[in-house]
Amino acid sequence: MVQTPATVERFRAYVAPALPLADWDGLGRMSEHWRLSDIASDTYEGPTLIVAGRQDATVGYAGAWELVQRYPHATYAVLDRAGHALPHEQIGLFTALVAEWLDRVDETRAASAENR
Repeated sequence: MVQTPATVERFRAYVAPALPLADWDGLGRMSEHWRLSDIASDTYEGPTLIVAGRQDATVGYAGAWELVQRYPHATYAVLDRAGHALPHEQIGLFTALVAEWLDRVDETRAASAENR
């Protein structure tokens, strides 16, 4: 994780207040059964964004590459200098990637509406 005064402040402002509200038992049960390999092999044709942190010690980054084949319109990015708190560590790049993905979603919706 990139630890700077800015990332610490974002953690304190956005993550820490939510921690007491988390259902830790429920999250534990979900994580026991969550596996990327369990996802159906069907493809999804819509715009997709897959972002991983190169230094993510919680879930890693390499396994997410397997998803790309199921999402033919996916952008896949591995951000260096980012761990599991990627949106807080690489806020500018993360924001740009999400904005571009949202543009593609809007374009897809508009094209779909025209074809109805």
